[in-house]
Amino acid sequence: MEIFSLVGKEVKQLASLKDIDKTKQTWIRVLDMNEDLLTELSSFATIPLDEFKEFFEYEEHSRLEQGRFLELVYQAPFTEKGEITTSPVNMFIINNLFITVEKEKNASLEKISSFLKTKKLKFLFKQSIGEFLYYFLDKINDQFLTTIDKIANLADILESREGDVSTQQLMKLYNYNVTLTHFNQAIMANVEVLIGLKKSYFKKFTKDDLELFSDLYYDKLHILDTEKIQREVISNLFNFQTVVSTHKLNHFMKRLTSLALVIMVPTFITSLFGMNVKLPFAGSEYGFFILLGIMIVIALFLLLIFKLTDWI
Repeated sequence: MEIFSLVGKEVKQLASLKDIDKTKQTWIRVLDMNEDLLTELSSFATIPLDEFKEFFEYEEHSRLEQGRFLELVYQAPFTEKGEITTSPVNMFIINNLFITVEKEKNASLEKISSFLKTKKLKFLFKQSIGEFLYYFLDKINDQFLTTIDKIANLADILESREGDVSTQQLMKLYNYNVTLTHFNQAIMANVEVLIGLKKSYFKKFTKDDLELFSDLYYDKLHILDTEKIQREVISNLFNFQTVVSTHKLNHFMKRLTSLALVIMVPTFITSLFGMNVKLPFAGSEYGFFILLGIMIVIALFLLLIFKLTDWI
């Protein structure tokens, strides 16, 4: 657990929940399912323990619940061993407490945490709790957009190679297409959360906060459009690679067939003259050279025909 609050004029990381001044805005970041720790947090924040435990034990989807406290689950990009997927972040607002719970470490929240540890972002704790939430959601949205841009850059590189793509790169392209499909589902679910936020009746939110959530909603729609366009580009590029591969295979088979036909004629002639019967040029001392010349002429003639018909 990490705890950040404004102490005097500086942002400080607190050692325990007991050090929190409930009159000041405080960010409590939970990074692991420790039942004793969650029980202590549940008692301190007066949030049912099951709300925390269910997040870790079940597959959570984006949602928004409002009542005595506000709870929302928001999907965020998550990268592990080069694979990009999404992972939920659970957020709670009760009085001046802003609590985030992560199944997997979120890059945006980790960056905010590192800034706070270096005494930066002090302005956050001087804003309303709604602006605090807005800042976190905005950073997660930026994370989606940055990830989509990275995928777009790879697609541009592969497109510039005009079909000269390795199997490994083609698999990466396919995996990115799957990633964007997951992103689409996650972003659509997040949009529903933002619709609820911009119409929220939660007492801690001001009219200015609701306007900020409305801006987040339209930003998210822009990200959704960007994702859809990029997914279509990736799909088209992947289909193009399939067409190129099929074309290369067809061209190779045509060359192989042409070569087989060219070799077939000399093979037939030599087989014919290998028979124990009397054939033309059998008694000529120049028979071998005559037959060799005939085979060369026929082979060259076939090669010319294949060349003119674009088989080679």
